[in-house]
Amino acid sequence: MSNYTKSTNFATKDNLTSGNPLKIVKGTEINTEFDNIQTAVATKADLASPTFTGTVVIPTATITTANISGGTITGITDITVADGGTGASTAANARTNLGLVIGTNVQAWDADLDTWATKTAPNGTVVGTTDTQTLTNKTINASQLVSASVNTTQLAIAVQPIGVGQTWQSPSRAFGTTYTNSTGRPIQVVICVTPPAVNGYVQVVCGGVQIAVLGVVSGAQSTVPATACFIVPDGTTYSCSVISGSSPSLQNWSELR
Repeated sequence: MSNYTKSTNFATKDNLTSGNPLKIVKGTEINTEFDNIQTAVATKADLASPTFTGTVVIPTATITTANISGGTITGITDITVADGGTGASTAANARTNLGLVIGTNVQAWDADLDTWATKTAPNGTVVGTTDTQTLTNKTINASQLVSASVNTTQLAIAVQPIGVGQTWQSPSRAFGTTYTNSTGRPIQVVICVTPPAVNGYVQVVCGGVQIAVLGVVSGAQSTVPATACFIVPDGTTYSCSVISGSSPSLQNWSELR
């Protein structure tokens, strides 16, 4: 946009003496002035519904209604929440201002978690998006679920003590064979054996560690069975093997699983 600049000072001509050639008003001077006026008017914005091009600088403006459909806005004060903003210049401060921070954790909420909110399962079944697991007398507090992904299997195992939902079973077991607990939770094992002959014994191993030795060290072979009772964590191996002596017998092998 151009401002009008006067090229000729016509008022000074009045002070000149008659006959001075500069006192004459020339058509070219008048034409130049009108050209300058035309340029200035043509490049100025209208008061009503103006259209701007290039970079527009507005020192101070009061805007009643604005429709911004593109571009970027920089160098302004953060817009408050009440005015549709976050009142922050960073993502972390925006989450804080919007109440999305609990301590040092960000609360992420998902519609699937609504089924867990303040859910009490006295008898026991909580249904997730893909798994159905058993809980006993446990209350799930939604404010503690700060992750949008909940593994219901791990959650159910974490809140169930051993024995809940498990039964005693008598699986087929033998001396010298290594078994693996693949139930997804700890199990309890009870082994009852009649020890081998004099100075013989069997050993019970869990997770590669010898946890029990059953046998006799003197006298005749014992006819009284010896018992080992132990817990096998999930994914752990366990076995009962004859180390020395002969004629041991496996009286009972039971598992709470």
